Amino acid sequence: MTNRKKEPGGAGRSEATAGPSSPVKSDGPVLPGDAPSDYERYIRVPEILALQKPEDKMSHPDELLFQVAHQSMEIWFKVVLQSIARAKIHIEKDEILEAHNMLRRVVSVVKLAKDSIHLLETMPNQDYHTIRLALGRGSGSESPGFNGILVDAPKLWRPFEAMMKRKGVSLDEIFAKPHTHVQEHMLAEALTDLDMYFHLWREDHLAMIKRVIGRDVHSLKGYSVHQLETDIQTQFYPELWAVRNRLTIAAGLTEYGGSAPK
Repeated sequence: MTNRKKEPGGAGRSEATAGPSSPVKSDGPVLPGDAPSDYERYIRVPEILALQKPEDKMSHPDELLFQVAHQSMEIWFKVVLQSIARAKIHIEKDEILEAHNMLRRVVSVVKLAKDSIHLLETMPNQDYHTIRLALGRGSGSESPGFNGILVDAPKLWRPFEAMMKRKGVSLDEIFAKPHTHVQEHMLAEALTDLDMYFHLWREDHLAMIKRVIGRDVHSLKGYSVHQLETDIQTQFYPELWAVRNRLTIAAGLTEYGGSAPK
């Protein structure tokens, strides 16, 4: 019988029991809190999951979907507002690539919100009306995240204008020579993306409202739904849309299939 080679600090242990596949014992969470794991404590999972109505208090089981859809949107809009503020600081410092990255993040979140709103269309109309009775006079127009974006997003324009002035370039020049003013053009298009996708989010939201409660009725605040069709036409950066008109005219292509009249 051969003797098994002893390992330091582990008499009689074989490679089979001391190899990398051996489970690593955990001493448990180290962050403050009562949740059983550091993940739950850091993410604050118990607090998040306690923010929805208890099932026995719900007017309808789909109230969970309704609350989660809107709560998650408010959290994502918090990210949007922080990112807009950070983009503004970067623009003021001529940190164009950093500002562009922040705006890409904003647009990605708005796209996510745009897609997620359609989850509410999985509720039958009558079930939604049952939930609606539990909303008091609550309205999406009261959303602090939504209203914050309406206020803060347009504030990016003045720093962008100041940046163009510092660089000695106009908006028309940026769009006429995008390969010369690469970074400035990237930033201008990122602002355009923010304007466009937030508008599309509002369009999708309005379409969902029409589908669920109809067009010729009033919101819980007394607004007519069709009035929102006018409200959503607001643009954050009208200059970024007007420059495209000028670019088309300068190219002599104001009529389909032909040149502008001389």
